[in-house]
Amino acid sequence: MVGPREEIAYLGNPITYIRVTSSSLPNALTMHMVSYADRADLQILVAKDIIPDPEFLAKCFEDALLEMNAVAAAAGS
Repeated sequence: MVGPREEIAYLGNPITYIRVTSSSLPNALTMHMVSYADRADLQILVAKDIIPDPEFLAKCFEDALLEMNAVAAAAGS
């Protein structure tokens, strides 16, 4: 779905995108990934008592996605 063509802001802060998640279920890990218009957004929600370093986990996912992208690009050329 295409967003608004004009710039929008909330309390003077520009809004570039909106992420939606559900956090009512008790899970150790919830992930949402959206790819749209040459951009991929990955949202990770963790229980810190089970996954104490979510930044490291996010970096692992980022590295894996970049590696898959490089392999796919190499295979396509």
